[in-house]
Amino acid sequence: MDFIPFEQIEDLSASLNQLSDAEIESLLNQFMEEQPHLVAYLTAIGEDDFTDEEHETLLTLGMELWYILKSIVPPLPLLSEEAIDQADQDNEENLGFLRDADRQNQAEAIEQLAEEYPQGDILVFIFAVLDSEDEDGIPLLEDESVLGDMFLALKTVLDGLLAQLT
Repeated sequence: MDFIPFEQIEDLSASLNQLSDAEIESLLNQFMEEQPHLVAYLTAIGEDDFTDEEHETLLTLGMELWYILKSIVPPLPLLSEEAIDQADQDNEENLGFLRDADRQNQAEAIEQLAEEYPQGDILVFIFAVLDSEDEDGIPLLEDESVLGDMFLALKTVLDGLLAQLT
């Protein structure tokens, strides 16, 4: 799979953000139909730790990753529970420290990881979105302590999807 540059990721994200509510709902239904194990993972992860709004953000960003990859490499194969579990376990072992790191250390670790990762610009994009603010300066994540958990969950999604493509 060819490297996906940050600009292309941003363009695909922007096109997704231009969809109507009905189109988003249709896309979410397609995501749920095509990747049921992935949706189950995203809805189950952090069940006791995330607010409803944070869960919605996680599911939306998971769908966005799927949409980006699906737009470039259609069709994406079904992601198995085993692949998700393996990616989750690997990320927990190798990057679990991100949960307790402050934003500066998270940013530095993710930047270093992105340099070695096959689709590093997607990792940078994920962190940038999680660390973003709206036009009024309100952070996407009210509780910044969940940033590490959400990044790990989304990296698990990405790892699983990329593993299916190699």
